[in-house]
Amino acid sequence: MKKIYLLIFVCAVFYACNNEEVTPENDDETDTTDIQYTVVDPCVSGDVNCLESIPITSAEGRAATFNFYRNYPIMNDTAIWGNIKQAVFVIHGQKRDANNYFTDMTSALNQTELLDSTLLIAPQFKNNSQVGPGELFWPNDWRAGALSGNVSVKISTYSIMDSLFEILSNKEQFPFLEKIIITGHSSGALFTQTYALASDIETQYDFSIEYIVANSQYFYYPQDVRYNPSTENFTTPTSCEEYNEWPFGFESPIEYIATKNREDLNESFKNKKITYLLGTNDTQTSGTLNTSSCAAVLLGEHRFNRGENMYLFMETFYPDENQHQKVLVEGVGHNGNSMYTSNSFKELMLGIFKD
Repeated sequence: MKKIYLLIFVCAVFYACNNEEVTPENDDETDTTDIQYTVVDPCVSGDVNCLESIPITSAEGRAATFNFYRNYPIMNDTAIWGNIKQAVFVIHGQKRDANNYFTDMTSALNQTELLDSTLLIAPQFKNNSQVGPGELFWPNDWRAGALSGNVSVKISTYSIMDSLFEILSNKEQFPFLEKIIITGHSSGALFTQTYALASDIETQYDFSIEYIVANSQYFYYPQDVRYNPSTENFTTPTSCEEYNEWPFGFESPIEYIATKNREDLNESFKNKKITYLLGTNDTQTSGTLNTSSCAAVLLGEHRFNRGENMYLFMETFYPDENQHQKVLVEGVGHNGNSMYTSNSFKELMLGIFKD
């Protein structure tokens, strides 16, 4: 079929012209021979052709929009995506360059022959200089679930993810979608780890969800301890009053989790399927690595060290309970493209989706 890229406001015409009788492989005994599935080539350009928006309404009834990149247009409930078996959410870093992360992940999916069967979504948490009229934007703490900076519409970045999950939960539109990966690099990695803690999407939807935290410089700790390299064990810090404030710990939590119970969240957190994907050369101690905040310094000397310490914590305090794991990407530093196109990541992704 000829490749067609259309913007969201003409999607209705698109769907009317691109429904074909195609029956994907199906292991159950459901008769799907009469269903017309939507057929379209995946969008791979990482530009406006792959951009879509979701309407967001505040509790007060005020409206705004949120943009995201996707390889298949999903904002039309007349489409039936029979080809989509799994989904990947990839969260951008500090530069908020969702288009680049979309392109990087498209390459990884293409190289693993998963592109045609995988829905790829790259949310774009814009700052106030990137937005157009009526669009949502966030300050720098978007990565830790902050509320948007708009005067009329206040919504957490985590709530945006919840809204996207609600769309994917439509079984009429996504009849065979079962497995989902949420991953982020750098600042996006902090978003991924803290969203894993804060959300309860596993209990709301019938999805198998795994989180891949790539080269984060910050980590949430379920307990009030940090690794002390001089004593080679975990101790309670005594010289840093803010070491346990959100997102490092549960003190002064964001609105999204303010009414939730810490113990319940921590219990759920250790059972989430989380992989710490660590570039072994991500060892810079300057630049964007936070070395001025004592709460950050207590996490470790550099990003690789901080990731190792986080995994060590889980193995030390929850050795028989946690479902966390560590995967090393040899010879790679703080580079999202190199992480996501590495053999380590591609093998990890194939293992999750092929199980």
